[in-house]
Amino acid sequence: MGKNNITESKMMEVLDWSYDKAVNGLPGMDTAEELASNYLSKSSSVDEAIDKFINWSSSRRHIKTGRYKNRY
Repeated sequence: MGKNNITESKMMEVLDWSYDKAVNGLPGMDTAEELASNYLSKSSSVDEAIDKFINWSSSRRHIKTGRYKNRY
């Protein structure tokens, strides 16, 4: 097996690490619970908080991929 092969064990390590960081946060970033609480505190309903988060998340992704490049 070459050193570039991905094993099931290595993939599970990556997934476990990713899950932990998504739930518990990275240095300088909110945890998933803190992020949800922040959006809920600035919204009048759960649905509004969800919509705001989706819009924020989508706009960040489009900016990073350059989809809005020609719109400015």
